[in-house]
Amino acid sequence: MLIKHFFYSLLIIISFLAGIVLISLQKNLIILNFKNNTLKDTSQSYKSSCFKKNVTLYFWQNEQLKSESNQILWEQDSAKNLTNLIHNWLGLLSEEQIIPDKIKLQAVLLSKNAKTAYLSFDQPLLNKNSSTSQKLLLLESLLKTIRTNQNDIQEVQFLVQHQIMQDPQLNFAVAWPINGFLQI
Repeated sequence: MLIKHFFYSLLIIISFLAGIVLISLQKNLIILNFKNNTLKDTSQSYKSSCFKKNVTLYFWQNEQLKSESNQILWEQDSAKNLTNLIHNWLGLLSEEQIIPDKIKLQAVLLSKNAKTAYLSFDQPLLNKNSSTSQKLLLLESLLKTIRTNQNDIQEVQFLVQHQIMQDPQLNFAVAWPINGFLQI
């Protein structure tokens, strides 16, 4: 009887202490920090796979092709690089008041062979009231920016909300060649 009583008392005390420890862990009163060497290894490999790259961004202003150099973080993933490049290009155009601030790039996808880039914007990149010439020059500046900084892409498909971009003067049903149509 005494052994049974001792065993139950010990079991109650252990359960009580385990409950206190678990509640303390849940409430962050006790913090366990286990050394993890793999975390250091992944951060070091991330640092080695990324570097700052000077890129040239092109835009048309006052009927002249202008360029600006910028540094962006360049990775091994071509889609991320293209996303960073276009975000910087859109920011530059917004600063120069060529496009409204609110145009955002939603997604960048590359085809399996990484020759075609699909660029999806949240709204049309082109102003409906702009002339065909102005629209072409805006698109040509984007194509030249991509062509100069990312060699492997051959053509670009323009999308709005993941649908083919619509414009009364320009055909976006087919992908645009990266060389564009103008001799710049």
